Amino acid sequence: MTHYIGRETNLKACCSVLSLCYLDRTASRERSCQALFDRKAVIDYDSPWNRGNLMSSVATTHIEIDDRGVAWITDANTKVIEVVLDRVAYGWSPEEIHFQHPTLSLAQIHAALTYYYDHQAELDAEIVRQLKEVEALAEAAKDSPGRRPCVNAF
Repeated sequence: MTHYIGRETNLKACCSVLSLCYLDRTASRERSCQALFDRKAVIDYDSPWNRGNLMSSVATTHIEIDDRGVAWITDANTKVIEVVLDRVAYGWSPEEIHFQHPTLSLAQIHAALTYYYDHQAELDAEIVRQLKEVEALAEAAKDSPGRRPCVNAF
């Protein structure tokens, strides 16, 4: 793959700017990228001398989906939706969630929140469904014998 960059620009700086161009398509980034491409210097990313200067990406996941389609935090007995509820209901930051759940690492918490933002509509619908289910169960249990006031038998 060949990209055009400025002759006077440092190779590592060019690689990082080009990476930003691909990751962030804002107008200012596009103008910066276009300025680099207009200078007509060539970097061949497949050449042997340039291979050591490229950034590598590592994909790690802290989220697993079970057979029922429920997202769980890997190596923890915690559902993603539980962390999301701490964020949504209490407004806790990831650091506060970590303080309240010390068995979860910050990486796991951030992964759970990332999963939530990637699947927000689905998880919000699940939260509403669970809330309605709890309200229906509470309404049905309102007249149960265990909730009636005790009558003094004396």
